[in-house]
Amino acid sequence: AEVLMLLLPLTIALVLCSKSTLGKLAAFGAMALGMIALGMTYGRASWIGFACAMAVMVFLWRPRLMPLFFLLCLAAVPFLPASIWNRILTITNMEDTSTASRIPLYETALKIIKRSPVAGAGLGTAAVQSFVKRYRLYWGRAPFVHAHNIYLQVWLDAGLLGLVGFVSAMLWNIKRAAHTVRHCGSSEARTLT
Repeated sequence: AEVLMLLLPLTIALVLCSKSTLGKLAAFGAMALGMIALGMTYGRASWIGFACAMAVMVFLWRPRLMPLFFLLCLAAVPFLPASIWNRILTITNMEDTSTASRIPLYETALKIIKRSPVAGAGLGTAAVQSFVKRYRLYWGRAPFVHAHNIYLQVWLDAGLLGLVGFVSAMLWNIKRAAHTVRHCGSSEARTLT
C-alpha cells in the first residue's frame, strides 16, 4: 500500500501528460489497477496518505484547484466502499485489534531507543528482532517484526544519526522537488515532478 501510495500520483500525472491515446490508455490502466490494489490492501494509513499525496500534487500542479479538490474529496466520501470507510473510522478506536496491536510495538521501539539511542539495534529486521529477544523487550501476542512506523524503524535500525540522515534526505528531496516545480518551463515536467 505504501508503494502504491507513492506511485499512483505518478500514474495520474502520466494520464494527464501523455500525448497519444495509447499512452493515455496505458497510464489509465496502470492507475486503475493501482487504485483497485490500494482498495484491496485495507491499509487505511495509505489511503489517507494517498489523499494527502493527491492534495500535494494538485497544489503543485494547479493551486487554484485546491478548493475544488477538497469539495470533490468531500463529495466522494459517501461513495467510498464500506470496508474502506469502516477501516478509516477505526483509526483511533482502541477496541480495533489493528490499532491496539500498535501499542506494544511502539512501546518496544521506545525501549530499544532508550537502550541504544545513538547506534540503534543494527540494520535489518533480524538485527532488531535479535535485540528485542536478547533484552526481552516485547510482550505482544504476535511476534515483533518491525515498529510499524518508518521513523521509529529507521531509528531502531540506524540510531539517531540514521534518523537525522533519513529525515534530512527527505526534506532535501522535498525542497528540490518544490524548486524544480517552481522553475519548470513545461507543464508536463511540472506535473510529473
